Amino acid sequence: MIAGINLRLDTEIIAPHGRIVVIGSRGDATINPDLLMIGEVNILGLLIGRSTDAEFAEMAKILEQGVRTKFVNPVIDQELPLDQAPKAHEAVIDHVGGSKGKIILIP
Repeated sequence: MIAGINLRLDTEIIAPHGRIVVIGSRGDATINPDLLMIGEVNILGLLIGRSTDAEFAEMAKILEQGVRTKFVNPVIDQELPLDQAPKAHEAVIDHVGGSKGKIILIP
């Protein structure tokens, strides 16, 4: 997620008692705090670069389990061949309307 663009959109669609985790940002974000209070929503900032190898392994394990049990169900916007990785990066950087889902690179 690019918080400067998507955070406002996320606060409009998140489920009650949901959690938004900000892991990337390229600027300021303006949000309506009423939406956070009404839905009793949490926003958490996460700097992954400070994680240890053990923490990365634990995150991967939890994420894999979440996908397997469908607790984590990512929305996929595009699937591109690995050789089109530069195009995927451009799509992330140039996307000004907010995220529609994940961009997946297929080996």
